[in-house]
Amino acid sequence: FSRKDRSEWILNNYEQLKGLLGFLYKQLGDKRKRVKYRIIATYDRALSPIEKEMLRRHRFETEDGLITKDLSKDEIVYLTGGWFEEYVFNQIYELVQNKTIDDAAMGVKIESMSGAFNELDIVFVRNNVLHHIECKTLGEGDKEKGIIRDTVYKRGAISTLLGKVEKSIFTTLDQISEPVSQRAQDYG
Repeated sequence: FSRKDRSEWILNNYEQLKGLLGFLYKQLGDKRKRVKYRIIATYDRALSPIEKEMLRRHRFETEDGLITKDLSKDEIVYLTGGWFEEYVFNQIYELVQNKTIDDAAMGVKIESMSGAFNELDIVFVRNNVLHHIECKTLGEGDKEKGIIRDTVYKRGAISTLLGKVEKSIFTTLDQISEPVSQRAQDYG
């Protein structure tokens, strides 16, 4: 809840920020499990005013194209897509507050009988039906087909654990290709 406005600001400026967000994801994506990490990276072009504003809001230091900051695990997760999950969750939670849906949670962990763990980005209950939303941000150069395909497959596997679940994928993509959309329909 504390970052609601920040997440909304990122989404409202997403088109101008997706290059920087993609850059940060490449630098930090494999560091999401670390407790702390110091980023020291050179951005590949001059920062735009909106990119400078984002880095300022997140207290990065910038000098001559070099971007630095000591980051916590929470900050790493947030900057590598967590901002979008938080944005979607805050929108869903407004529906809880006005009693359109019964309850909502973010980052729910489930375990199969075999001991395999999965994390559900957002879940909510409406009329005794569990709904699950998987959030995916895709930056410049990301492979839509592979990311969405893997997400669709994973959601199908989770359905076998939980039974009837209404599933959705929320993404920053403007459009999903027909083959990927068809695969999502095939997996329910």
